[in-house]
Amino acid sequence: MAELLIEGNELVLRLSTFEKAAALHRDLRLPVSAIGSVEVTDKPFTLVKGLKAAGLSIPRRVAIGTFRGRGGTRFFVLKGSKPAVHITFTRGSIAALVISAADADALAERVQTASGR
Repeated sequence: MAELLIEGNELVLRLSTFEKAAALHRDLRLPVSAIGSVEVTDKPFTLVKGLKAAGLSIPRRVAIGTFRGRGGTRFFVLKGSKPAVHITFTRGSIAALVISAADADALAERVQTASGR
């Protein structure tokens, strides 16, 4: 399962070996200062829009990888019916990051605290 960590001034998304293969991507490192907003969503699959650039997608079951659309590039790690943390960025190559987490509220709070939002 993907792990979201704060390391210094970076937000690090560590992907499992399966997730790296499914997403055709390696771990992500994004600046904490670029975080625009952080929220928890109970229906994360409603956010999966745009064209799948690289990754795995089974509607309403799994979305792992990069999707490109009108709002920019979004990176998803969604599995099952768990709530997810939706993080938007004000700059950089990724416009949003959406990650399933059993403890989504606690994770969102940690990210908000780190970003000062």
